[in-house]
Order: sequence, then structure tokens, then C-alpha cells
Amino acid sequence: MLRTSLFNQSKTGENTRKKFFPLLSSYDIDPNHFHVVYISDNGSNLVYGLQGEVHLRYICLCLNLALHNGVDMCPKSISLNYEKCGDALINRNEVKYLDEIDRKVVVSFVKFLSLFKVASEQLSADTTLTLHLVVPWFTKLKASCEPTDDEPILLIQFKNAVSKMLDEKIYLTSLH
Repeated sequence: MLRTSLFNQSKTGENTRKKFFPLLSSYDIDPNHFHVVYISDNGSNLVYGLQGEVHLRYICLCLNLALHNGVDMCPKSISLNYEKCGDALINRNEVKYLDEIDRKVVVSFVKFLSLFKVASEQLSADTTLTLHLVVPWFTKLKASCEPTDDEPILLIQFKNAVSKMLDEKIYLTSLH
């Protein structure tokens, strides 16, 4: 069941819980008599409000948040590092090195991020079941965050940040 409704109260966990159960009753669904699985984002009000209930966090939203936050950090970090390198090269009269952008770094980032794109697309499918894909994709994405010896330091740092965000944003349960 998917339902939207107006919510005028403060969106605390307690108020959320008070809203859910009367709503279910209006459809003759008694959570004490039926096995109900709640699926939501990772909002603290929903996590708290559904405490003690079977509750799955919507994995695609969590993946998108983790990736979005990681990608959002990239331009600022790259810009700051580029400026620092540029200033150092100007001070040394070696500006010519700014033109030598390392293609290996760019290709490494693209390869790493494209796996997240594929995961997001598969986990967002409208016409097929995706719950059985959560654990395999999470495992694959976490494995892709493991640095290798031949990777550029920037990619290693980015992978570490994305791995940390995956751990923070994705909460797996035995139902997954």
C-alpha cells in the first residue's frame, strides 16, 4: 500500500507513529493481526516512529544520497587542490604543468562512479522486484570502494569517503 496524506503536526517519530496506525485501521489493517513491512527513507522520524516494527530503509534513496554527497564534495575539493597546485606552480614558474591533466585519474573516477549509476538504475526499477538485489549491490559497491595500490591518491580518498557514506546511509536487516 502506498499512501500520502497531509501531516500538520511536527514530524517527530511519536507523531508519525500516531498517524500510521489510525491510517492503517481506516483500511481495516490491524498491525497486530497482519504481518506489515514498512518501507521508507532513512529519516530519523520514520526510523524512530517505526521502532519495534519490521522496517526496511529504501536502499535506492540511501545510495543516491551517499553518491550525491560524495559527488557534491568533488568539485570543491578538486577546485581547492587545483588552485593550491596552480599557486605552487606559478610561484615556481612552472605553469606548463597545469596543462598536463592526468587522464588516468579521470578514467578511474568515471569507472568507479559508473558502477554506482548502474546500481542506482537497477535498484530504481519500476517494473521488477529489487529487494533481492540490495545485498548483492551493497556488497559490490562496498568492494569497489576498496583501494588498490595502483590508484591515484585522490581516487583512494574519494573511495574512502564514499565507503563511509555507504555505511552511514545504508542499514541492512535480516530481511534484505
